[in-house]
Amino acid sequence: MSTVRAESTFAYHGLDTVKFTDTETEVVKSLIKNFLEDVKFDRAKPLIKDPELEAAVWTYFKSQNLGQKTEKAVHDVLKLSTTLTLQAYTSLPFENKVLCAVQCLYMFLVDDIALSFLEELRHFCQNFTLNNDHRQPLLNGFDKHLRYLGRYYGPYCHSTIIKSAFDYINGRIIEHEMEQANFIFSSQTRLMPMFLRTKVGAAEILNSLLWPKALFPEDKYLLQFLPVVQELVLFTDFTNDILSCGEINMQNNAKYAILQYITYLEQTIQMGLRCIVDDHVKN
Repeated sequence: MSTVRAESTFAYHGLDTVKFTDTETEVVKSLIKNFLEDVKFDRAKPLIKDPELEAAVWTYFKSQNLGQKTEKAVHDVLKLSTTLTLQAYTSLPFENKVLCAVQCLYMFLVDDIALSFLEELRHFCQNFTLNNDHRQPLLNGFDKHLRYLGRYYGPYCHSTIIKSAFDYINGRIIEHEMEQANFIFSSQTRLMPMFLRTKVGAAEILNSLLWPKALFPEDKYLLQFLPVVQELVLFTDFTNDILSCGEINMQNNAKYAILQYITYLEQTIQMGLRCIVDDHVKN
């Protein structure tokens, strides 16, 4: 997908959404099912499970002394984080899978429980840069984890992970501010929703984790995987959006970019989502 096409086709606009009817809900489910089939995702194949990976990730977070409330939040997304890792990073060594699952879990926690330490989160990037204490156990652990990844990833991938983690955190804060202010992007600022989407999607982090330096030394492989980075980022972000639409249609949550885009197209939910799915599969 070219940059121009990506921007013109998927430049989401912050417009009000419409409510889904029961009929539309069924159509949306059908479109998501067709999308999964078109990208050759075998829904009948059982998900990979690895109790050893789950135990290793749980042991890591237990060692952080996060407190009972945060530990419960960790446990709530533990299976999700390890399952995502096992499906996405099938060829990586076990030690790398642990790091990937830990990274996913930290990002889930930033998204899910950020309101309980929003002020500390607001200063995370600055404190990380200055090597200051974060005054929050979870954020101190996240800081150490991000630095530790440098042992496993080369300069380009490691710096991309850190840069994208900063974007992810800042994007989460911006989303909160937007929700509090009931802020909606004007249709005249056509690039801003897409700009924010690339921050909160964390796709560059997830894709950079694919290339540990032990398997893909950057002096040999960087210019081989670099050309596909943007394609992978767009695929990751918009696959997430398409799949999320099944949940969104139940909640009618106006902050989701995909519904904003469909409204911008001035199409029905069915036609708008079909347009996005068809274009996404083709590219």
